[in-house]
Amino acid sequence: MNNKDVGSFRKVTLCMAMLFCYALLSAQVKWEDFKYDNASFKVSSPGMFKVITKELATSMGVITTTNYSISIKEHNPNFLYTINHIMYEDGTLSKDSIAMINALMEETLDGVIESNKTKLIYKTETTSEEYQGLIFRCMNPAGIVIKGKIIVRGDHAYILMVYTHNDKSLNLDMDRFLDSFQLL
Repeated sequence: MNNKDVGSFRKVTLCMAMLFCYALLSAQVKWEDFKYDNASFKVSSPGMFKVITKELATSMGVITTTNYSISIKEHNPNFLYTINHIMYEDGTLSKDSIAMINALMEETLDGVIESNKTKLIYKTETTSEEYQGLIFRCMNPAGIVIKGKIIVRGDHAYILMVYTHNDKSLNLDMDRFLDSFQLL
């Protein structure tokens, strides 16, 4: 074998070793589908959510927020999974008011960035017949990365976020969680 072949062989061997290690770590975390009684969604996650519900009186009326969170300490590249479900009063968000929904999503993203002291890396619009949304990634100076999705359907907004460290920020479990989210 020449030097070029040895280098290619090393790269392939290193990739295989990394995939094997990832498979071992992923196998240790059992993912399950969750749907809570009052939730209008289901999602796959690596554990049971802690659920906290609050009602807030605002200028837009009474808003009910439910936070679902999982803190992970071992065998997972991500250390926090969250879903914030915000229920506005009926008729607050008109499906036809795309500008209002886009403004709400932008303000929500600004709030995520500010409250987590991060800088936006990217954002991309995502829509379907059912909802409007944004996918985003941001990072703080300490190297904490948040990948998330904001979805608005009817008078409901959902903010999904996965927290990890920069050196683990390309792991597949981030997308596994975000992509498994389904509105019911």
